[in-house]
Amino acid sequence: MGNHFAVIVAALVFAGTAMPALSNDAADQPASVESRHGGDGDKDKDRDRREKIRLEHEARREAERREWEEDNDRITTGDIIGTVIAVGAEQARMRQRFAVGVMYAPANAAKMSGFGIQFMNRERKWGASLWLSGALDRGYDVIDTAIPHSDYYIEDDRGSYGIEALYAVGSDNASLILGAGLAVEQTMYTAVSNVTGWRWNDGSDSHVGFAGQIGCRLRLAGRVSLNLGYDTRQSGFFGLTGDF
Repeated sequence: MGNHFAVIVAALVFAGTAMPALSNDAADQPASVESRHGGDGDKDKDRDRREKIRLEHEARREAERREWEEDNDRITTGDIIGTVIAVGAEQARMRQRFAVGVMYAPANAAKMSGFGIQFMNRERKWGASLWLSGALDRGYDVIDTAIPHSDYYIEDDRGSYGIEALYAVGSDNASLILGAGLAVEQTMYTAVSNVTGWRWNDGSDSHVGFAGQIGCRLRLAGRVSLNLGYDTRQSGFFGLTGDF
């Protein structure tokens, strides 16, 4: 019996010393496959959730950026169109600031027929006109020396040219035009032989005098107007004016 008791005591002592070691070994062992898989699954879900939030945030930012760019493009396009329209209107207005007319003065008992050009600045109402009438040079058949004999008669050719400053009063549909300036009138004398019929230069004279005019401009249609008037050097005249 004593031997049995000793065996029992020894077994208890061995069990007491072996249990802590077993527990420590169990604690040092790696986690099981099931536990390890469970932890990784939670981490994957959390990572997926964060990635989804990040993607949604980036998508919202991209949508906002595109919307801002589209709005900016629309504003820029609108500004460009508005600028183009404004510039076109201004250019059209500038193109219509000037009026140019062609005048004709028929010949009468005292004056040769003449032609004139009028230029007006419609905004400032100022302008100018240039007139040419009659003969301004001798014919090609006139010999440029004095006639060598006394059997001849004299012909005279008259001509004039001048420039006048103009001022308009009224509207675009109807306006009164006043003008004042200077004109050069010249007379060229030609000796025509009664014997041969040849023509010889017999001199000339000229003088400078005052020129004035009064007239009116009446709009016919669109940019075309009718001009009527009287010039002290050209007598009555008429013409057409175009706005540009």
